[in-house]
Amino acid sequence: GNELYRRSRNYFNEKNGNGLCSGTMYWQFNDLWQAPTWATIEYGGKWKLSHYFVKRSYANLHLTPVLNGSLVTIHAISDHMMELSSNFDVKIFSYDSLVPRFNRNYRFTIEALIAKPVVSISLDEIKKESECEFNKAQSCVMILTSNEDIFVHKEFINFLLFNIGLAKVNNLKASKLKVENVRQIDRNGNFLIDLSSDQVSLFVWLDINTDKFKGIFSDNGFHMVDSRKRVAFKTNNYNIHEEDIYKYLTVQSL
Repeated sequence: GNELYRRSRNYFNEKNGNGLCSGTMYWQFNDLWQAPTWATIEYGGKWKLSHYFVKRSYANLHLTPVLNGSLVTIHAISDHMMELSSNFDVKIFSYDSLVPRFNRNYRFTIEALIAKPVVSISLDEIKKESECEFNKAQSCVMILTSNEDIFVHKEFINFLLFNIGLAKVNNLKASKLKVENVRQIDRNGNFLIDLSSDQVSLFVWLDINTDKFKGIFSDNGFHMVDSRKRVAFKTNNYNIHEEDIYKYLTVQSL
């Protein structure tokens, strides 16, 4: 929803009145008591998976892919006060492999305070190069990535693309997802966590299963399409050490 409204910043649909949306009101941030609500932060302060998605979607520079008929259109959204130029990669993976079937780099320029489409790729073009089709049992996942410093988040996903419902995908197998290493980098509650996977892992979820300390991860609920990934963890309990993270950290995926 939020990405839809942000994409609608600079166009107006005369048929339904949608568009020219300059902002959104976010509901609901947190809970006042324990209850099943729309809040993306639990009563005790723990971030739900949805809050990590919200954090990504409000980035000052954001990329969002949309399926429009026979085209995948990638929109750039900028809240910066100046014109920017950057680049990103479009990668498409079969669920059972970490080798991309489609891998292209695109450069774009976006003016200050606007949202606009920057790249369109036809489904026929994707099918020809990657042998991936929309709504097929042998399904694929699309990931946008960038190593440019201007992007706060380096990966952008839209799980609606190339997906027929995960229960019907026959090339999605259980991955061997592991915590390889935990390293404390200072005495201010900052840690680095190294993960490994043998194939595509969807919606990887890191969690601390204890009430002894709390914290947030630099990223969570992500698609892991590389054999290695590093995630930072921050806790306000400065008495926590590496062995505590190892003891209470769990990692899982769909």
